[in-house]
Amino acid sequence: MSGLDLLTERDLSTAPTEPAKRWKNWWRGISYNRCERCSHQGRPGQIYTDCCDPAWPSRDVAESNAERQIAYQIESSGRALEEFIGAYPEGERP
Repeated sequence: MSGLDLLTERDLSTAPTEPAKRWKNWWRGISYNRCERCSHQGRPGQIYTDCCDPAWPSRDVAESNAERQIAYQIESSGRALEEFIGAYPEGERP
């Protein structure tokens, strides 16, 4: 083992971080769109989070919801109106 493999006092005193408990989906508008629930207006190139959806309990649940949302957009309008950027812990931005 080399000296580079040893933990320092700082490494040992750093508390592990708790995993995120709530996740928000972030989107980039492809075309003009409007939320059916609150009438929030999205425009091309705008980056935004879900306006009416809650924070999800896990990243997997958030990403599954995003897939359903895109499928609904394609089914109802024939195309996706927004691009899914990703799911991020609540309070963080892409």
